[in-house]
Amino acid sequence: MTDRRRQHPCRHSIVTLMALVPSPTRRQVMRRRITVLTVLTLSLTAGTAWLVASSNPEFQRVLQPAQLTVSVFVPFFGVLLVSDLHRSRSWSDARLGRRLVAAAVLAGGFAVAGLVIAATATAVAGGPWPPGARTAALAWGAVWVQVIAQATGTAWGLLLRRPVLAMAATIVVPMSVTALLAVLDPGGGGARWITLYENARSLLSGTALPPALPVVVLLWCVIPNVLGRRLRRGTTLRSGEQPRAV
Repeated sequence: MTDRRRQHPCRHSIVTLMALVPSPTRRQVMRRRITVLTVLTLSLTAGTAWLVASSNPEFQRVLQPAQLTVSVFVPFFGVLLVSDLHRSRSWSDARLGRRLVAAAVLAGGFAVAGLVIAATATAVAGGPWPPGARTAALAWGAVWVQVIAQATGTAWGLLLRRPVLAMAATIVVPMSVTALLAVLDPGGGGARWITLYENARSLLSGTALPPALPVVVLLWCVIPNVLGRRLRRGTTLRSGEQPRAV
């Protein structure tokens, strides 16, 4: 009999995420939070897709708001995945690495889920489909959007000890930067190179990867996660804990 767990694009990644949480009690709490967040994310994504498809059922038009909705909630999973490292009695770069890999895989799962939801809404509404090459570019762009969003979540989860504050930061900080650039640079040139929102729109346009992608990844993913790792490692050393290599 076919394993039902394979029917959900995100389920395997969530199971992997659960296995990385050492304490059974914390694992149960994590499981409840992940379940609630997953249901909320997929429900709102489906609602967004159906709402857009009812007025404009073209696949790309449906996909963009669906994936943007997913990208709002995906960072929360990244925060949860690394937040318990603040309570860990020992530091391990390998342990953090496993968490980051699991977060990226989970983000890819949600990107696939968003694609399936958008495709279903388009098919039911009888909307047109883009050519195969453009569809592939849209799918690849969706994965990039969610992986970048997830990396911002892990970064804030490492930088801020309280998960609620870290989750809020994944929304407030990008929105504040976007609003500030809208005032300082009304033409929008700088926004394409700095903001997550404009970068996500470019990735979901179905064209080539935007030239600003490496800059956005560096500013929002690489540097914050490196700073978070150093901050967490420094806290471990100051508290007298012994960091481990594995």
